[in-house]
Amino acid sequence: MGISNSRSFLAKIKFDDADIVFFDKHPFGKNYEFRKSHITTSHGPEKSGDALASYSPARWDGPDYAYFIGHDDYTYKIQFRSGTNHSLYLGAGVKIGYPLGAFTESNTTGSFALFDANLNVVTLDDITTNNASVYLKLNQGDFIKRQVLDDKVYTFSGQQGTLVKLNIEIVERGFDDLANYGFSRSAQQFLRLDSN
Repeated sequence: MGISNSRSFLAKIKFDDADIVFFDKHPFGKNYEFRKSHITTSHGPEKSGDALASYSPARWDGPDYAYFIGHDDYTYKIQFRSGTNHSLYLGAGVKIGYPLGAFTESNTTGSFALFDANLNVVTLDDITTNNASVYLKLNQGDFIKRQVLDDKVYTFSGQQGTLVKLNIEIVERGFDDLANYGFSRSAQQFLRLDSN
């Protein structure tokens, strides 16, 4: 499959031991929900006559990971459910701040952060430049120190929140044919409209 400078990308997201819901909100206002436990898709309100009704931005390929297609200019939300709901928006240049209150629809910061293995805050731009493991802190609050556990998973003293390790691998930038990954033609065409 060819690689281009397109802002569209295909990512493979692996996660550990969490009930994770993927949401996509694209410019036409539809929301799509992907639940690990059910491996099904549910659609939000559809616009009458919308030609993109079958657009699907993610595909489950097993119990532990999902393929996710997106565009750097859009904002994607991954919602982690751990007693209460926590939301993370991913988008090019979006700085995931820590600790800075709840998200809004136009957020640039959030109540938890993505970290690299050295506990540096990372953005989607950082992740898409190389394949990296990142760590998600689910609750807000100042951490005092870190402890290194097995497989470089981090915990924070004085915190009760859950930590989730994510591995986000950018499989492709620019699309020739995503049918091999199980995506519909409408999804591919939708993203190709914005390719450079």
